[in-house]
Amino acid sequence: MIRGGAAPPPGWLSRNKWFLPVVALALMGLCIVGMVAGLLDIFGTLRSWPVYERALEAARADPRVTDALGEPVTVGWIFSGEIEADTGSMVFNVSGPKGGATVAVTGVRNDATWEPLSVEVYPHDDTPAPIMVIEPPEVETDAAPAETP
Repeated sequence: MIRGGAAPPPGWLSRNKWFLPVVALALMGLCIVGMVAGLLDIFGTLRSWPVYERALEAARADPRVTDALGEPVTVGWIFSGEIEADTGSMVFNVSGPKGGATVAVTGVRNDATWEPLSVEVYPHDDTPAPIMVIEPPEVETDAAPAETP
């Protein structure tokens, strides 16, 4: 019992009110850093995919693309894609002085080498059809066409 009616000294947390907000902010910061690192890893993986590199080179070298977008053709930051064991697809944005476009790429792995199957450039203007930079291969069917009597 305390004599003279004096109040007990305040506890550690009462004296250090800054502690809980600082810990909460530090944890939120760590979560944000982790998410950013994960996104950068994903974008780095997609950007290092050989099919992406070849598709970008092909699009930059195609005169129809440079006529539509102008030069230089630069790559945007937004990517989406999926790379599986032997196939993959990706969509990314490019732009030039005259406008922008979306590039759709599909690729396949033959043995140990990745090759683009198709590269399609969709300009953001009123172009009615995509620019087929690399045409997809024709699919052959074994069935013979039916004869009509």
